[in-house]
Amino acid sequence: MRLNELLEILGIDEPDEFEYFENFADLVESDEDIPEETLAELFNHTDPETVSEIIEQYFDDIMTPLTEGHSDIYALLDTIKHVLVALMLEDDDDSSVARFCEELHKFHVWYSFESAVECSDITGEDSKVLPLRDAITVMRMEKLENEERTYDFSDALDYEIDDYVLDLAGESRDRRMEDVSEDFMDNGYVYDDEMKME
Repeated sequence: MRLNELLEILGIDEPDEFEYFENFADLVESDEDIPEETLAELFNHTDPETVSEIIEQYFDDIMTPLTEGHSDIYALLDTIKHVLVALMLEDDDDSSVARFCEELHKFHVWYSFESAVECSDITGEDSKVLPLRDAITVMRMEKLENEERTYDFSDALDYEIDDYVLDLAGESRDRRMEDVSEDFMDNGYVYDDEMKME
């Protein structure tokens, strides 16, 4: 796939127009296999801060249906979110975008194609296996349709993350939490006994 074909899928004319939630959703939910090289052509010309914010918004959105009773897959997605954000914001060398695109490609393939979630109705008779992307869509629809299904995410938890990338994500998360804390205090808030963690 060439860059112009990817831009067409995303509904934009130039890479620097990649700045909306829908752009990232269209990318990671695409039925097309998007090569790392094409992703690099795109993300070499995007704004890292904007893309990192979009990534956080997207993951927070897809994780919402998983907040009750699905802690393992929720925790995995939260880790992947921080990994992608950390790699997007990393600026140590010229290979940072390449590492981001490698991890994003891996996530896309797993999320939209290779992950396996067993979805069953409450009788257990109507059961099907879906990629995580589609299982989350079914979970959203179930709330609208007032139906109840069970979900087994155990086979979708096989996702390897390099130790270096995990460390980088941890450092990035710590820095961002410190920034939030500083902003909180800069706005005139002070800690008192009621705000202390038990």
